Amino acid sequence: MPALIPVDNTLGALFIGTVLSSIVYGVTWLQGYSYCSSHCSQDRWPLKSFVAFLMLVDTVNLVFCICTTYQFCVTNFGDYRSIASHPWSLFATAFPSLVLAVSMQHFYSYRIYRLGGGSPYLPAAVSVTSLTEFGLGILFSATAPKHIHDPDAGNFEGLFFAGLSCKVLCDALITTGMVYYLLSNRTHVRRTNNVLNLLAIYSINCGTLHL
Repeated sequence: MPALIPVDNTLGALFIGTVLSSIVYGVTWLQGYSYCSSHCSQDRWPLKSFVAFLMLVDTVNLVFCICTTYQFCVTNFGDYRSIASHPWSLFATAFPSLVLAVSMQHFYSYRIYRLGGGSPYLPAAVSVTSLTEFGLGILFSATAPKHIHDPDAGNFEGLFFAGLSCKVLCDALITTGMVYYLLSNRTHVRRTNNVLNLLAIYSINCGTLHL
């Protein structure tokens, strides 16, 4: 028997998003396990703590996603009016997502700083853009509940596109900086150049995925 009200674009999208988030979460923990078991012995404790922090924040983000899906699909099963409600966990997912993004962007900003021999300009641009993205994301999350009840409350779409633009710009700056400094450090040794070329290609691929 078909549903009285189509929910493919609402609960269906939420379900698919939660499944995809769970898959990415599993890949993240697989990478974390690989790092802890094989690659962390030579790293100092700040980097190890940073990896643990990212995995913890990613866990919190997935918990919020699951809580939202559970409330819509289990707790309020059959109550179509609940689709119009917006539980706190739905908006809470924005904060850990922003923390993850800003943390990784500043990590790459530091890498660019090291690769660039201490030049502060590009890392500073990355940092400013990243923090602007974070501020706009927090403001967007705070405005969203008001916009739902009053569509004219605040520049909702403007905040969304401004934050998205900052993210795209920040990731583009990171990718450009990583590729430029990696290729600038090439030497006359073929093996070293091959490694730098592979790292540059990896940076482009990661930047493309983030965009």
